[in-house]
Amino acid sequence: MLFFKPDAISTLLERPAGAIAIENPVIQSAYVSQTVRAAVNAVTDPLCDQAEAEERLLVAVRATLRAVPPDVPTVHLRPSIAVQRVIAKIEAEFDLPLSLHDFSTATGLSRFQVLRRFSKEVGITPHGFLTQLRVKRAKNAILSGHSLAEAAIAVGFADQSHMTRAFARQFGTTPGRYLAACGWRDCNILQS
Repeated sequence: MLFFKPDAISTLLERPAGAIAIENPVIQSAYVSQTVRAAVNAVTDPLCDQAEAEERLLVAVRATLRAVPPDVPTVHLRPSIAVQRVIAKIEAEFDLPLSLHDFSTATGLSRFQVLRRFSKEVGITPHGFLTQLRVKRAKNAILSGHSLAEAAIAVGFADQSHMTRAFARQFGTTPGRYLAACGWRDCNILQS
């Protein structure tokens, strides 16, 4: 069971608390159930990145409060200035631990506004974008001859295993198998 204070609901939905009526307090939605489960798993997983956990929690809260999936991403030829600022910050500081608070400060929007606007315009959360960029940069570093551990730390992952999990999610294979498939046979790169 989740309980939301009226002022929190008002802030998250960006409407006055009196304008919000929750007619059915029991929500039977596979999407809501999935997002809440993902948020709980992220928050309770000691290996989960704090920024990812925060984003999953906000997405779950929004889905729960609206009882419908978030808006389908809109195709924009050019992202809004706020989203451009978030992307620029991610590209400039991808090796640092970035959070929604950092993006909020950079844009002047609330954390929830940043998450919603970025997701709508880009089609992925800021943390997801950051992770994809880190994986891409790690792949380039590995192909340039850096060890897996060196590449992981250089691009902002907590450690090699964190990078390996993200790499496998993005490419469907581990960095070691990827290198082997590319013809790399240098054991120093794989084992360092």
